[in-house]
Amino acid sequence: MVKIHADWCGACQALSPKLQQAEQRLQEENLIPEHVRFVRLDRTNEATLAESSVKAEELGLTDIMQTHTKTGEVLVVKGENKSVFAKLTAADTVDTIVGKIREKLANPHPDRH
Repeated sequence: MVKIHADWCGACQALSPKLQQAEQRLQEENLIPEHVRFVRLDRTNEATLAESSVKAEELGLTDIMQTHTKTGEVLVVKGENKSVFAKLTAADTVDTIVGKIREKLANPHPDRH
């Protein structure tokens, strides 16, 4: 899960506590497998953008970093090919966020039969 963040972003500020609550609920329910990571890519300023670019490169998320420039959303990314298969935004409630993550964890390959 990749959060595109900036300190000045109102949507980011609204989404952060919801995401923390959702992550806590999922951990309490033991629904977060070890291979699932929560990554924050920070676009607050040039310095944080540079640090996030290095992090993205290390994690194989350079394309995500370059193509998803909008702050205030969380991208649920499939690990193998780094494709985005869900987006979470500040408009989502904690229950909606938890539900979307549960759904993706239960069915990580929706295109496969």
